[in-house]
Amino acid sequence: MPFNHSRPFTAILSACLVMTFMPGAVRAEEAAETEKTKLLLSAGEVKQLIDAADQSAVILLDIQDRDAFSKAHLPGARWIDVAEWKAAAMADSGDGLTNRQRWIELGSELGLARDGRIVVYGGALPNAARVWWLLKYLGCQHVSLLNGGIDFWQKQDLPVTHKPIDFKTSKFQPTFQKHRLARIDNVKQAVQDGSLFVFDTRSKAEFAAGRVPGAAHLEWVRLLTDDGTFKSAAELRRMFQALNLKPQHTAVTYCRSGGRASVEAFALELAGYENVQNYFCSWQEYSSDAEAPVEK
Repeated sequence: MPFNHSRPFTAILSACLVMTFMPGAVRAEEAAETEKTKLLLSAGEVKQLIDAADQSAVILLDIQDRDAFSKAHLPGARWIDVAEWKAAAMADSGDGLTNRQRWIELGSELGLARDGRIVVYGGALPNAARVWWLLKYLGCQHVSLLNGGIDFWQKQDLPVTHKPIDFKTSKFQPTFQKHRLARIDNVKQAVQDGSLFVFDTRSKAEFAAGRVPGAAHLEWVRLLTDDGTFKSAAELRRMFQALNLKPQHTAVTYCRSGGRASVEAFALELAGYENVQNYFCSWQEYSSDAEAPVEK
């Protein structure tokens, strides 16, 4: 049988094409997924999302008060009533966090879907982080924060508008991620057996006035740079490591009513920690429990 010179060449060429293009395709797919699940977005990255042809691919949630929103918000943003969401979560001593019907209503009226991409931003970071955490707790998979909020956005001379938008409601179906939530009984048990690494995110004065025994103090503002953006993941990791937090620990954050604790929970995840819980009802609940031990 005569030797076919084209066959080896064809085989080699095919192998080269596979080696050249398949890894790139895989990397592109992985990069797209990483981008979609990214926790923290820069102003430039959010601007790119807004400029994209299909703006329905991302939902921007603005946590400013209604008056501030009406004066200036990111193009295409939807206003979310943070006070209403907080009240829903804190209702019935935190049992509101499992009120499925209430979360269906709140998520549906904003047109949310668990698999959609959501970016939360505003002026007060604890409120933005509170909404971020609640969305993650409700099962939303791709939720990010705008680094620096609307203040940093405007300092970059990026566009804002006062015009509201029309959007469709949805049939939101929450799936409670209970592993993200710490309850008072979990915290009280941890005081006895050290099963959780508890972070107090409040001010020094609040911490000194009374705290969960054994809690490490790391005020939430220390997680930020002077311009209000988050410190790098590496720097955050060093801060947590300095307090002896280990990867195998389950970290629990608390403040007074869940907002500042949500900032620290976000920073822990940004730093790469996987076992992170938010004691959302926080000191407001804990200090009201006569059986809860307090350290001063």
